[in-house]
Amino acid sequence: SSDLLREPAAELEAAHTNSQPSHVSVGEVEASLPPPLVPAECLPPDRLPGLVVRRFTQCTAVFWIAMAVLYAITSMMGIRPSPDWPALQQVEVSWPEPSNLFEVAAVHCSGQQVLVSGRFATFAARWLEADGGRSRLANFTQVAAVSASAVLCQELGRCEQVISRRGSTLRGTALESSDEWTVMRSGQDVDSSAEPVPAPASWQQLTAATGADGRTVLAGWDGGSVVVATLERSRSDASGAWNVAPRFALRPGLGRCSEPVGRFDFRDRTGCRAAMSSHERYADVRALRLLHDARMLLVLLGSGYIDSWDLDRGELLGRWRLRPPQLIHEYTTLCHDGASAELLLAARTV
Repeated sequence: SSDLLREPAAELEAAHTNSQPSHVSVGEVEASLPPPLVPAECLPPDRLPGLVVRRFTQCTAVFWIAMAVLYAITSMMGIRPSPDWPALQQVEVSWPEPSNLFEVAAVHCSGQQVLVSGRFATFAARWLEADGGRSRLANFTQVAAVSASAVLCQELGRCEQVISRRGSTLRGTALESSDEWTVMRSGQDVDSSAEPVPAPASWQQLTAATGADGRTVLAGWDGGSVVVATLERSRSDASGAWNVAPRFALRPGLGRCSEPVGRFDFRDRTGCRAAMSSHERYADVRALRLLHDARMLLVLLGSGYIDSWDLDRGELLGRWRLRPPQLIHEYTTLCHDGASAELLLAARTV
């Protein structure tokens, strides 16, 4: 019987021994797990997402507050972006042959006549009326063997003198290289009628017009400002050589804005204040044109803006922004005859 009593005890002890939990270390458990997709050292701190959101919100709030303050200041000072120039209409033109190689250097308007300067010569064409307006130019004919930077007209349609730079003169079969400005009668040979004009060699653009008093007024761009001068025959020189007398320089920030009502149509105080507030230099001028008996000046900028100046009063009349249509890369030159409200612009296509 004692043996019978020991067997259950042995079985119970064995069962108790087998039921005890096994002890497994933490390292063994971690080693058995699959590797994490993102390493622990690449996980951001718990505070970083909230910090990023707060900083972004603060910066956005500061930006909108600054824009609100700037808008309030510009509103009180009357500063607005420059207005757009009215919609432009394309003109049908047949350039001198070979037309695909012709480069427009300058355009001059005088009544029904338009003069266009290439690199080596100047051509003229007349407007053809169609549907009560100007939409096409007739074929061009050569009127001068130089590239005219400025054309002097005694009256609308009668232009007798051109001012050019010798560097663009073709003499026979040779291209003469010089920075000297010259004035000559249109339609005549360069050698027989060209007279030197002592305009500064730093002038990269030049325009001229006859004033109401009969004097010739020049305007030249020197890379930073536009200088206005007069061109007269020297009284002290027996040969009657030309003399250039500078009068003043123009650039945004100088002078003042014109009054709301005045004598010229090219007037806009909003654009004027926008230009005056920039205090910029005239660093990229594409064309200059004098009109209204040399009392007004148009400045075409490479940035696509047009400035208008009242030269008698030293006032900036306004600034307008040109919106080129499709396929137009930039405007290169312009002209205005002063007798109409039409402005003619030459453009470079894409």
